[in-house]
Amino acid sequence: MDGLKVNGAGSGFFEYRVAWPSGIQLADLDSAVFVAEVSSKELFGKDREGSGRIEGDFMRGRGTLDPSLNPNAYPMTDERLYPSAVTLRINGVTAGRAALADDPADHRGILSWHYQKHDRRLREAGSYGTLLRVAVPRDALERAAALGQLVIRLEVDAELPGGLAIYGRRFGRYPLDPTVIFLLRR
Repeated sequence: MDGLKVNGAGSGFFEYRVAWPSGIQLADLDSAVFVAEVSSKELFGKDREGSGRIEGDFMRGRGTLDPSLNPNAYPMTDERLYPSAVTLRINGVTAGRAALADDPADHRGILSWHYQKHDRRLREAGSYGTLLRVAVPRDALERAAALGQLVIRLEVDAELPGGLAIYGRRFGRYPLDPTVIFLLRR
């Protein structure tokens, strides 16, 4: 999605490597928080290997009942949920786990509507996530200071392979990229 959003269906992980900020010593740091907009990620019919062709005459009652086969559509939020869960690990330390209720899309994903390319195609229009806020454990900060970087891994287990979508500042609901906030001591 040209940096607007990254998607992964099923299970697996995304990993970010963030350089330790110059001029900040571990002793000066009170705490840190990781913030990102995330959701589950359903694998739609149009995204499955070998798909893309809708067969049948819809006017005669044939065809498909899968609206996600249309390459120019992103199914809007309805009563059918698509859950997942994400585990956040920072420098190998588990920082938290969050349940992701759905892969929603509607008017609340205003940035996903606004930043569509102007080429008569819709790309995940209206999709959005929830705001994930996770405190970075102190031992993860200690490892990061020693290594000179934070290794942030967002994982989805095979036990609940509902996928993961991570939104950037120009897509979804919240105008922010995945961010680490450092809170300094006074």
